[in-house]
Amino acid sequence: MPFEVLVVDDSPLVRAFVRDVIEQESDVHVCAEARDGREALAALERQSADLIILDVEMPGMDGLETLGQLKKRGNTVPVVMLSGLTGQGAITTLRALDLGAVDFITKPGPTGELKNIASALRNVIKDLRLREDQSVAHDVPLSRDHRVRSPGTIAKCELLVIGASAGGPVAIRTILEQLPSTFPAPIVIVQHMPPVYTAAFARRLDEVCALNVREGHEGQRLEAGTAVLAPGGFHTHLQRSGPDIVLALEAAPARNFASPAIDPTFSDAARVVGPGVVGLLLTGMGSDGVQGLRAIREANGHTLAQDRGSSVVFGMNRRAIEQGLVDRTVSLKNVVEVLSAYFPYP
Repeated sequence: MPFEVLVVDDSPLVRAFVRDVIEQESDVHVCAEARDGREALAALERQSADLIILDVEMPGMDGLETLGQLKKRGNTVPVVMLSGLTGQGAITTLRALDLGAVDFITKPGPTGELKNIASALRNVIKDLRLREDQSVAHDVPLSRDHRVRSPGTIAKCELLVIGASAGGPVAIRTILEQLPSTFPAPIVIVQHMPPVYTAAFARRLDEVCALNVREGHEGQRLEAGTAVLAPGGFHTHLQRSGPDIVLALEAAPARNFASPAIDPTFSDAARVVGPGVVGLLLTGMGSDGVQGLRAIREANGHTLAQDRGSSVVFGMNRRAIEQGLVDRTVSLKNVVEVLSAYFPYP
């Protein structure tokens, strides 16, 4: 059976481009196109889809209203948003993720740059097709060399690093909202997001969390009770400055199709902190974070991964589990309890 995609965008040029990219993939087909949310909802009444590509800003029924209607109707089809690289676009897209969109792809302004979203579209389709296959599969078994170490047998840890991609914003918010302002270690978060979006996401988290949440900057000193979000467009490195750990930002090409990428931050955490670091790899597409988790493991740090059941996309965390790099899988329901064993707090 082909993988069916519904494309919703008011621009004929964007729809045609997305259709061309999609239909270059084997067994992937555009089942319908729509100019706004009303047409999209009508199309879904006539036929089913495996993926909805939905523009955020459209005349008539826009992306947010469409998502709300889909939610009311009990929609289970993954929705990926198309959004502009603007401050308002970032705020609206974060609201869309709260409403249930699994991921977003940024659209450049000039139409001549549409080719820049082709690789992102292909990656989305690849991982969501894998997700569909997993819906009938059993839980991924842990590798034979999987080891479980009890937090009670180790010294208190001094740094938590978190990596996420598709589905990450909701997962990160769910975790941070449950942590107290007295959390005894700094937290560094790498979420695949472009510039502007990371600043908006950090502000949004800071509003709803007891922890201080900030977008990272060059030379920033890590502090207990503060979560730092890696800024978009840079890879975030960690280094020692006396007793402190500080950030060093690298403006370099994307790694694993992402900037910020998870691997550089996780690898630095392994080198700088060693056994005192806990790495948590959350939901997401691709394989970013797998090598970083390997580095943490080789440094005798502690490795956690989100389980299949609570992941929007069981991609990079699945790969880490399959390669035997994970001490323990966690769900969004028990992850804070697990973290409290590594980072005891009142």
